[in-house]
Amino acid sequence: GNVQYRSIGYKSPRFSKVYVTAGKSRPNFSARNTEYDLLIDAIAGEYQVEPALARAVVHVESAFNPYAYSPKGAMGLMQLMPATAKRFGVKPNDVDSMLHGQAKYMRYLLDRYKGDWAKALAGYNTGEGNVDAHWGKDGTGNGGGVMTM
Repeated sequence: GNVQYRSIGYKSPRFSKVYVTAGKSRPNFSARNTEYDLLIDAIAGEYQVEPALARAVVHVESAFNPYAYSPKGAMGLMQLMPATAKRFGVKPNDVDSMLHGQAKYMRYLLDRYKGDWAKALAGYNTGEGNVDAHWGKDGTGNGGGVMTM
């Protein structure tokens, strides 16, 4: 199924920003409407990540604001946590570096979860360990499509 990735409030403060669900449709992020779209498209293509997916993550995480910071310490367009940013070689406040880091991380997650967008997006937002704990490292678990921890 398709993946909806949206920002909502949720009961658990640990996972209050985003949840992922398998659904019948997903938001249309194919339209280009920001100064970053051509750069996002080029970098996403370089890492074989669907550009609409990369744009959706940027939209949800920061509303295309490269200076966004969360109370938990996530930063930039993709709201990467400092450890993740370091892991993927992201230079803070460098848009090009942030977009490369996001694409590298998303490619890593898509590979790790065998192309499953729901798991990749959940891993992006909550961390791979939480996804593994929820679905199991082999992709089993309740697998009901909604990560509700």
